Amino acid sequence: MGTGLKYINGAPTLESCLLSSSQRTLFLSSIFRSPTVEMSEAVTIVIDDTALLDQPLENMNLGDPGAWYLTTSDTIDGGFPSNYNNTNFIPDFTPFGNGAWTFSFDGLAIWPLLKVKLIRFVSGTAVSLFGITPPTEFNQTIGIANPSFDQVNITYPKSYSRFTYAAPARGGQFYSSGTLSSPGQIRIGITGARGLTLDYALVTIGEATNLKGQTILVDDSSPEITWSGNWGEKNSYTTPVPCGLPFFPNSEDFPYAFTANMSPHGNTSHTSSTIGDSFAFQFSGTSLVVSGVTPGDDKGQDWFLQMEFTLDGSTATANFTRDPAYVTKPHFTYFSSGTLKSGNHTLVGKILAATGSPSPAAQIDYITYKPSFLTLKDKPTFDSSLGNLNLSHSTNAPGPTTSPSPSANSDKIPSSSRGAPAGAIVGGVVGALFVVASILGVLWVVRRKRKRTPKPELSTEPFMSTMQTSHSFYETSTTKGSSNPSPLSSPMSENPASHSNPTIAAAPSLVEQQNNIAAEIQHLEGQSNAVNETLEARVRELQTQMGVLTREIQSHLSPPSYAG
Repeated sequence: MGTGLKYINGAPTLESCLLSSSQRTLFLSSIFRSPTVEMSEAVTIVIDDTALLDQPLENMNLGDPGAWYLTTSDTIDGGFPSNYNNTNFIPDFTPFGNGAWTFSFDGLAIWPLLKVKLIRFVSGTAVSLFGITPPTEFNQTIGIANPSFDQVNITYPKSYSRFTYAAPARGGQFYSSGTLSSPGQIRIGITGARGLTLDYALVTIGEATNLKGQTILVDDSSPEITWSGNWGEKNSYTTPVPCGLPFFPNSEDFPYAFTANMSPHGNTSHTSSTIGDSFAFQFSGTSLVVSGVTPGDDKGQDWFLQMEFTLDGSTATANFTRDPAYVTKPHFTYFSSGTLKSGNHTLVGKILAATGSPSPAAQIDYITYKPSFLTLKDKPTFDSSLGNLNLSHSTNAPGPTTSPSPSANSDKIPSSSRGAPAGAIVGGVVGALFVVASILGVLWVVRRKRKRTPKPELSTEPFMSTMQTSHSFYETSTTKGSSNPSPLSSPMSENPASHSNPTIAAAPSLVEQQNNIAAEIQHLEGQSNAVNETLEARVRELQTQMGVLTREIQSHLSPPSYAG
């Protein structure tokens, strides 16, 4: 990604002199002109506030913008308990026009300015800033420069356009750059930002944006997420969250406590408390996080929400309960996958239990993931019907045992079975093939013996000891003084009987094995319905083989002759 135009103490850096703004736009549009790729919606990446300062401070400030304070906490004592990635940046007070903080969004990904004489360009179209606006007692006007859309000199903070916040103490999106007609660089300058809290930036990427190391954000309103059941889209609502601004030495402002009205990302979330309701999301990446609004209130009566998350067939159970030490808030983590193998994955989330008064609800706001693909050209397109199929399987599957852990996060997902075990099915097929091989071996022995002169004493046919013999079949005994058949009491005999015709013993054993194949086929047919058509094809093949073997048996067997 390119460094673009940056200013140090009002002077342009060396790399900014290489190309003018119009030349850069022409250059970008020419080198990245490619066949149009139809996309159902824009793809966005989220840039945490920590990335904003991942560069020398002198490279991003103009004049005297003051200091920048980092807050990291997930408790109320930190001042800002609701934020993305548990961090916020708070700019120190600077009078309007006395100084400015500048940020460069090259190709709609923030790229720190490094002291190198190299410019790398990618494509992009828009950027939005998210955080918490100052409380009522603070100035509600901020100065913003965006040369990509306004005729303003970013090196001169006094020329910045005055912008009034939509509402005081409001958490969510507070600025949007608009959309460029063609991909290019977006630069933003901020002055007079007293009391503002900056949390993260959301940038709309271009077709050639390098996504290595980036994080894609998918809002709950995206068609990439499939919802099943009674989910409702809750919109235009806020959650009150207690906050507190820190002490600012430069402005002599004391710590200030206030309540911020926090909106979910995109002002919507999908909400449900119905047991069995589920959602599915398919992605290509190396990690994933599901975020939303806390399931219930931190005050009042206790509540309990249990959810099941199945990732590529492995399942984890998450339990959520009321905890007075935490506050109800957006950016609440429902599930975190940990590191995954690069490639395509499917996540299914399902509600297992929701108890309390009022009842808690799963409030899913957005999903973030690290992509496996490098550009949008490489982004796979998933079949939405597969998501519906995964939902139906998850809904019909039995629920797992309740996990004792109250955590919603699980880096290691325990495996669990769903439906018929694949190993048992494969074992059944292998067993059936072994039976077929046994029958073929018997036929081979029978054919050889028919070509030979019968001997007075013969042992039982090969594989007889491995087959279960039914008592409905009879074996002719050649014991002296007896010419009546006696029933077989066991598949094995201490003293194998002699036969005047060796094929007589083969007949009942082969028929028995034929019955075993039939039973095995019935077993496989029951299993195949729960798995796939591959086993069904194998069953049909076994049926054909059994028919052939039946005809072979009939053609080689002759009526038994009994010794007088």
